[in-house]
Amino acid sequence: MGVKVSSAKSLISQFAILTALVLWMLPALAQTVAIQHTVEADGHPMALWEKSVAQPKGHILLHHGRTWSSIPDFDLQVSGEDLSLMDGFNDSWATASGLSMRGGYGETPRDSSRLEYARPGRTGSLDCAWIGCSARNADETTHVWGWSYGSMVAQLTAQRFPQAVASVTLFGYPTDPDAQIPQSISQS
Repeated sequence: MGVKVSSAKSLISQFAILTALVLWMLPALAQTVAIQHTVEADGHPMALWEKSVAQPKGHILLHHGRTWSSIPDFDLQVSGEDLSLMDGFNDSWATASGLSMRGGYGETPRDSSRLEYARPGRTGSLDCAWIGCSARNADETTHVWGWSYGSMVAQLTAQRFPQAVASVTLFGYPTDPDAQIPQSISQS
């Protein structure tokens, strides 16, 4: 029995091959399971789901409508299918986070008031929790995506904190923002 000793040249070649293999596989090594964080808005715990990549090109914050939570809304996992929006952003080298809003959606518990999340003034603390958790340091901005009711919250976020928002994408905005709202009889 002898001991085989590899030459330095052989070790360097093996290391180069291993490094090339790892670099080739990096997209597949992106986080595949969303990690749940808990953030607080006005003392209310909210679930923030994150799928991240090493050295992301950007941070994207997703906000859902009133009937689904962030998981499965933005991270739908079906065997044999490629349906996750969060995975798609990871494939493009962006970290994606989805906030499950107050009102009993997903892992975010319901408030004491069933409509607490929609009360005027509540979105400010939501916005702060949102932006604070999605940006990794003070120099980074967040790309905010909103769907349905979440698109209205995303719009308010951009209006209140323009310095923290890189872009806003709105899907399924539930009302026409240009519509004229008639004054009620009590206001005339």
